[in-house]
Amino acid sequence: MAEIEINTGEDTGAAPPAPPQPEPSTYPTRANDGEGKDRIVIFEDADANGTFETRKVFADGLNLVSGIETGFGGVFVGAAPNLMFLADENGDDHADGEPQILLDGFGYQDTHETLNSFIWGPDGWLYGCHGVFTHSKVGKPGTADEQRVPINAGIWRFHPVTQKFEVFAHGTSNPWGLDFNDWGEAFVEACVIPHLWHIIPGGYYQRQAGSHFNPHIYEPLETIADHRHWVGDIRDHAHWGKETAVSKEVADAGGGHAHSGFAICLSEEFPEEMRGSALFFNIHGHRMNRDVLERNGSGWTGKHAPDLLLTNDQWFLGVAIESGPDGALYFTDWHDETSCHRTDPLRWDRTNGRVYRLRHGDVKPWQGDMGKLSDLELVKLQVERNEWELRTARRMLQERVAKGAAIDPAASEFLVKTVNTHPDATRRLRALWCMAVSGLLDRSTLPLDDADESVRAWAVRLAAQSGMTVERSHWLKLASREDSPVVLLSLCSALPKLPRELSMDLARWIAPKMTKADPNLTRMFWFGFESQVPRDEARAMAIALSCPDERLAKWTARRLESPEALVDVLATAGKKTGLLLDALTSRLDEKPDEKLSASQLQIISALPAEGSVKAKISALAERSGGQQAIARLWSTVEDRKAKPEDRLDSLRLLVTFLEKKDEDRLAKLLDDPALRLPVITASPALLDHEAVNDRVAGFTTEERVAVARLAAREGKAARLLGWLDAMKLKQQDIPADAVARLREAKEASLKEEIVKRWGEPSADASARRALIETWHGKLTPSVLAKAEPAKGRAIFDRTCAACHKLFGEGGIIGPELTGGERGNVGHWLDNILDPNGLIGQGYELHRIE
Repeated sequence: MAEIEINTGEDTGAAPPAPPQPEPSTYPTRANDGEGKDRIVIFEDADANGTFETRKVFADGLNLVSGIETGFGGVFVGAAPNLMFLADENGDDHADGEPQILLDGFGYQDTHETLNSFIWGPDGWLYGCHGVFTHSKVGKPGTADEQRVPINAGIWRFHPVTQKFEVFAHGTSNPWGLDFNDWGEAFVEACVIPHLWHIIPGGYYQRQAGSHFNPHIYEPLETIADHRHWVGDIRDHAHWGKETAVSKEVADAGGGHAHSGFAICLSEEFPEEMRGSALFFNIHGHRMNRDVLERNGSGWTGKHAPDLLLTNDQWFLGVAIESGPDGALYFTDWHDETSCHRTDPLRWDRTNGRVYRLRHGDVKPWQGDMGKLSDLELVKLQVERNEWELRTARRMLQERVAKGAAIDPAASEFLVKTVNTHPDATRRLRALWCMAVSGLLDRSTLPLDDADESVRAWAVRLAAQSGMTVERSHWLKLASREDSPVVLLSLCSALPKLPRELSMDLARWIAPKMTKADPNLTRMFWFGFESQVPRDEARAMAIALSCPDERLAKWTARRLESPEALVDVLATAGKKTGLLLDALTSRLDEKPDEKLSASQLQIISALPAEGSVKAKISALAERSGGQQAIARLWSTVEDRKAKPEDRLDSLRLLVTFLEKKDEDRLAKLLDDPALRLPVITASPALLDHEAVNDRVAGFTTEERVAVARLAAREGKAARLLGWLDAMKLKQQDIPADAVARLREAKEASLKEEIVKRWGEPSADASARRALIETWHGKLTPSVLAKAEPAKGRAIFDRTCAACHKLFGEGGIIGPELTGGERGNVGHWLDNILDPNGLIGQGYELHRIE
């Protein structure tokens, strides 16, 4: 049974005998220079009885402390604009003097998003998080602006020995917690956007706002969570307005969209089912969420598990969480009635914060001074299961090497033996990381041939990031034989870190193994490959065409400096000719000033083609002149014996070249049911043509709704109202979004007629329209393709079935839903979010309070 204890003695502290913890005095406002009042304090609970016996002030007078981590004889402190180091060489738990500024340039435009959540990675780097609305340009003091490293969302890292700083991965939103699992993979939580992310070296991730610095990131990586911790409109529980308890639906989902703190449970003190769980606080839900991490191809999926901790205290705001020396979980809170988004600095109460211990049964704290252990004793801890012990031991060994000490040969021998023979791959990894941070890893000890995919993947990562000399033949042998998605992902991450020629050779071997079914591989390949494309365009296109995932060829075509390399490979593209023509067309759409040369047109025109490929060739030729291409497109469109898909493709390509004189010719196609809607959509000017006026009453329901929507969008309110007056359309043919467009009419007479038919718009109609548009953007075909109908049916049974019938089941109070444009997302959004916009005046839904 798990127990929670409050460590008493003083507010705001940490795990015993833990790293120092900050006491913020002015957050979220940065004090004037020289007026900081933040402190770093150390609390100790030596006998593990739940009460701190001692309290020491390690440092005082600090300003906007947002992240700390101990190591290398002191404390690393994040206090924007600086990353600092406070030395404690004599170990008296008091800073020796003024801080050393390691880096500056961290922004604090939005103080809750600056550098935070420090943690030592398995490779010996200090990792941290950075939010999306704070803009930083980081470098050593005095570094020129153009040589600084920009970051405004992502994960960064700093090496304590080489002093190198780099962005580990770009994107997400406001990550406030980072940890590594048993396999050394990094994970973070985030706010507003989905909450859980697997952080891959060199990755680019979905952002809450803004664009990536690299303009060639066409498809960023996505969340690994298969669920959300909130439902409904995020604005209802983001607490920009009145702060209320979350609804039952949101509580059942997990508590809300905002998260803070993050830890992977790797303690043997907890039940085995807890091992590897991702734990983080839900701020508005006043709880600790738990997600279970499961392998998914090259990456992971986060599945919702029962919350680990619930509280009925609406002031409990969990902040940070980590494992302690005794294997228990220690966490802190900020106890305040205010949750977030309050700009008034007087609104916040900075005096309340507590430290908790969550344990499972009796725990025994680690006793002794780890700094006094021998090298052999430190490395033997790498095969233990208490993560705090082995992480601390690894750092201690790294610190000794940094001071110039030679590692005991017996310790080195133990690590090599563990890497080569230990039956548990996670222990082999611990030994491997220990060798890496202590300078013991070289080509002779690099386990590129290990039986476990994660060990091989880490061998690739460590070799690439260290610049270790590995024979070119061995790299290519590995790339040619490797089928593990985990190792392939590591090879993708390594591409930009390797010499250019070796990188391109590796890309040639692994490109055919990229697959769209994997959530990461093709995108990570692109992130490492794209910078090479302009340097050897023909070679890059050949590599891209070898990939079964068509996205790679399309992205490469977009990245080319000119279309020349793309045209050159068309002659030998075979089945991928259509794909390349699409890529070339998309490229020309993005770059309208770019034209194909006469020689390039000659190559394209000579391609063997039929059907849709033929139409694409004609359209490309026409972009650079030539009525013959247009004639061929017309011929296909008007040929009722041609394949429907070829006719539609030709029509779409023909749209670019339509002129006023073509309207009569197009109008003749209105009697062809297969082309009626596409023709009207292709040329909205036909709405004024008598052919449409004569036929609209005979259109299908779907066609009438589409025509009404198009007429409203094109500002043809008079035409649409005329059809209603003439009974050629019914009022129910006009969808809510079309009515909203009609209300934008300028003429007084039209406005009056619209009000007569649909009534005055309510005060919040514009807000509902904006909400509908927002959901239109979210519910893309790719998103809907992942929907789970069984769960949707359960929601219908719970929410709608009392009144509505669907497929013969449900009530009869409301209309049956089996028909009625069920396949139209806009129709559903209108009915759910703005039902009054769909029905006539006098029949609206009213809420009485």
